[in-house]
This record gives sequence, C-alpha cells and structure tokens, in this order.
Amino acid sequence: MGGGRLWHGFMISAEARKHPNFVAMLQFVDWLCYDKAAKEFVKWGVEGVTYTKDAAGKRKLADGITYLSLNPGAKKDLERDYGFALNILQDGLTTDLERSMQSDEEVAFQKATLTTRKPAPESPPAPLSDAEREQVTLLTTPLKDTVDRRTLEFILGRKPLSE
Repeated sequence: MGGGRLWHGFMISAEARKHPNFVAMLQFVDWLCYDKAAKEFVKWGVEGVTYTKDAAGKRKLADGITYLSLNPGAKKDLERDYGFALNILQDGLTTDLERSMQSDEEVAFQKATLTTRKPAPESPPAPLSDAEREQVTLLTTPLKDTVDRRTLEFILGRKPLSE
C-alpha cells in the first residue's frame, strides 16, 4: 500500500473518566488491542462454541456457522449472529491468524504477490522555493496550533464534538 501510514483508532469519551470502572475499562481496551488471545477471540469467537482447533492449531468454524466463504449454507453467521470477525482491532495480527479465514488459493496468491511484486516508491515531496516554504510555514503553524488546542479541549471534555 502506498500513501499514508495511519490505519484506524478509537476514542474514549471524556465522560468515561467519571465512571467507577474507568480503570477496568482501560485494562479491557489494553487487553483487547494488544493480547494475542484477544485477537483470536475477536476474529474467531469462543473456542468450542464458534470454532475448534485441531492438533496442528488450524482453526475451523463450528458446524452450522458460516463466515465469508467458510461453511457456505450454514444457518448462523459468525459476524451477524455472534458478533465476531468484525475486522476491528485487527492491527498486529500474526500472519497465521490473519490468513486463518482465507482460502488456500488466497494465501497462495498473497505469497506469490509478496515475493514477485515490490511496493511502489513513495512520491517525493513537492520541491518548494525558499519563499514558498516560508509561506507554507506561515499558513500551517497557526492552523496546526488551533487543531491541536481544539483537539485537547475536546479530549478533556471542555468542548463538544459539534464545535
């Protein structure tokens, strides 16, 4: 992928800090975002309920549950009926977990693509003259300061998102 290096994130309302379980909520978010078992939980659900694992560690959806091309025709859907496989908080997946719901053909295609294709180089920055660079600095510095200040006010709960 070319372009930006940012993916996605989330925000916690400033009101949350007043909740008696605020620390527990932060601990849960930390677990959900960084623990390997949590990544598997978010993607596959509950072992023995929504999926099984064989001796080699290969995961298989439980009978009667479908997702994408897995178990076509099953009555229940892993995402709609169980709330898993939502593809949120999926940064940092191991290759095994990332490819665990893909067909053998898709995995082979990705491996072939990774070994034969090189990422396109990033575009070089636009060359600016000294006067243009100074003008850009004069325009962007107060804009960045304003955005940073307003963002902080929102995070601290002093300004609503509507402002």
